[in-house]
Amino acid sequence: MAALKLPFDVTPDGRETFRVVATSRDVSSWERSGKRARSLGDGSGNVSQLEEICHIACQRQELWTGSLAEFRATCDIDPLPDDDDDEDDEDRPTRPAR
Repeated sequence: MAALKLPFDVTPDGRETFRVVATSRDVSSWERSGKRARSLGDGSGNVSQLEEICHIACQRQELWTGSLAEFRATCDIDPLPDDDDDEDDEDRPTRPAR
């Protein structure tokens, strides 16, 4: 199984764009921080959730020290495809048709 990686380009107002990759630790932290149970895999993903996960990853990697509110107000995020997925597709078995 491939490791969970969610790459983002982050562009803070007036600063250079930087790249951060959220990993399973960041997603797990996000899942546990909610007031109710939440999961990235439940299909309800939206921009606010991606901003929260990206913010957690930026803080963990010491790329951002501000609050989530400041991050949302001053940063644009661009979710990127995980380049490693292309290499793994050939090795993944497919489910047989029913």
